[in-house]
Amino acid sequence: MKQIFWFGSLMSLSSIKASAPGVSEVTPAYVRWFIRDFSIWCPEWFTATFPDIKWIWFCALDIKRSVRDSNLVNGVIFQVSDEEFEEIKIREQEYDIISSSCFDFVSHENIWECFFFSANKNNGKYNHGCKAQETYLKVCLDGAKEQGDDFYEQFLKTTYLDDKPLQDHV
Repeated sequence: MKQIFWFGSLMSLSSIKASAPGVSEVTPAYVRWFIRDFSIWCPEWFTATFPDIKWIWFCALDIKRSVRDSNLVNGVIFQVSDEEFEEIKIREQEYDIISSSCFDFVSHENIWECFFFSANKNNGKYNHGCKAQETYLKVCLDGAKEQGDDFYEQFLKTTYLDDKPLQDHV
């Protein structure tokens, strides 16, 4: 079994189930020393659950190392089997696998080592007015809302779109 930290579309349990059907429980968490923004082009992987936007490119969330420990990215942790982990690696082929300490979102205790995906390519920019982009953003926002008001507010403060926090855009 692997512990996966997710910070974007897979914060939504329905989205997790599409990629890792065996997941039944998620834990709100965060990682330090990272920032999250819309900065990687994703052409098709997300569209498996949204066929009406297939082949429409949009910009997905990425997290990148930061120089400040005050920077954090909230997300969820879940366990997957080794087989599901291999399937997720195919879905996230644009990203590198990173291992880091994760912290419980409520208690702030170091809960366990986790794996997550980071591309750090900066090859995309949020595609305003694009149906696929809006669908992706809604899934991410809905996933953050599933974790409660404090989690959602933190997501808005720590997610950057056009170099400004998402809270300035919604």
